[in-house]
Amino acid sequence: MPVLTCLQWNIGGGLIRAEDTKPDAEYDRLDIGYLAKLIRQHEPDIVTLQETHADAQGSIPQQLAEALDYTEWRNDTHGESHLTKGQNLGIGVLSRHPIVRHEFRPIIAPEKMVVFRGRPPARLHNKGMTSTVIELPGATLQLGNTHQFSFRIMNESPYEPQHDLLRETISDFLKPGSGPYVFQGDFNVNDSTLQKFLPQLFAAGVQEVARSGPTTPENHYYDHVLYRGLDLVKTEIRSDVLTDHYPVISQFTYTAQV
Repeated sequence: MPVLTCLQWNIGGGLIRAEDTKPDAEYDRLDIGYLAKLIRQHEPDIVTLQETHADAQGSIPQQLAEALDYTEWRNDTHGESHLTKGQNLGIGVLSRHPIVRHEFRPIIAPEKMVVFRGRPPARLHNKGMTSTVIELPGATLQLGNTHQFSFRIMNESPYEPQHDLLRETISDFLKPGSGPYVFQGDFNVNDSTLQKFLPQLFAAGVQEVARSGPTTPENHYYDHVLYRGLDLVKTEIRSDVLTDHYPVISQFTYTAQV
């Protein structure tokens, strides 16, 4: 059976901490080569990225695609970066297989001031999600990617009624079709599962990759991987990295259509 390897990573603007520091240090060193080296170690077919950066000269997904010989990439921006001045934040996709359709849906932030890591109060940032159709050998993959608001910084629960519309919008935009389906990203939902956050998707037969541990150095379980129409072979969390989120690598098999 064909194998599909997916990697999920909030890359934090491509910023890493110094190698001899602890996870509570500043992430202030731009190192695209570091990101590329780790991705190359796993040779994923599909990569979903959050907190990408882009400016007039290009974007991090473009740089990674060129460095790693990915034939397809997309990057969609949703607002100014709070990490690096002059950059625009976004979400990105890398693919070794043809992308035949790609749609970005912005998620507009509520008018709310928040404090992030001791910095001066700032307006909550817009977020976004994408739906991408990719032609795999013998199958068509529906791929979802998202970065959601930090409910913790908002001092709110993702399950509160004011977020009902958001949850419904996500479920409608990324409802599974008839073929293989993967939906991964930084949901900012610190829970072992998204079943309570996105019950409509689970009612449609979506499953979730069970993680063996947290996906950030602060012991949060923010990054999730959902799937349908594939068989999970194995999964891994790379907790040895210098970024403020850990990459999540999942390997699947699927039935190819003749």
